[in-house]
Amino acid sequence: AEEDIEVETFLAALVVAAREQNEEHQSRHARARKAWPKWATSYLRHLGRDLWEMGKGDHHLLELFKSFDADGNGLLDPAEFVRIMADLQASSPSAPALALEPASLKELAKLSDFDGSGFVSYVEILLALQPTDTTLGGHLRFDLFEQICSTVWNNAQALLRALHNLDPEKRMKVDAETLTKALHQLNSTIGGDSRAKRPLLKFQIEALVNHVQFGEDGLLNYNDFVDAFQVKDCS
Repeated sequence: AEEDIEVETFLAALVVAAREQNEEHQSRHARARKAWPKWATSYLRHLGRDLWEMGKGDHHLLELFKSFDADGNGLLDPAEFVRIMADLQASSPSAPALALEPASLKELAKLSDFDGSGFVSYVEILLALQPTDTTLGGHLRFDLFEQICSTVWNNAQALLRALHNLDPEKRMKVDAETLTKALHQLNSTIGGDSRAKRPLLKFQIEALVNHVQFGEDGLLNYNDFVDAFQVKDCS
């Protein structure tokens, strides 16, 4: 059918888009990092190496950062950043030699606030912590996108109910805005009042909707959309 979605192609498109986004950020952020003091770059490099050697790589760190992200927006305020970095450095075998004082962690938070918004994107920090042989966005990006796939399929019936409720004319089709709303409703249903328990970050939902192929009428058959995720095992 015209509305069918090839999930393999879809996920590949997501990875390409993320890589392009990451490269764009790297070019801008690389310039900012050149002005960083040596202690900051050395700290992240050595801490990241220790964490990977301990087996606390992408997935573990992603879940840990999400648990500290009170409002689930993919950003950490300076206090959240200091707490999680203090926990990470305490678990490092190089502690206490590696450990930074709270004042230095606050300074690192300021350095990591690339756009001056007062917040730190923890995806950027995760990428900075990755050893050079795993960066590209590789493991972390795949982890984020596979989570989208598994969340949709494992909660297919709940998502279909949300879409059905948002489709009063029962056309079995929705536009991008409605699909976005349904995904946010699903996220809230799964996580309840706890934003930290919601499986998808805001940018994951945006990426999913932005890379879905809608018809010429701007609509998507949502039964085909949900069914398509069965063809890929993301567990």
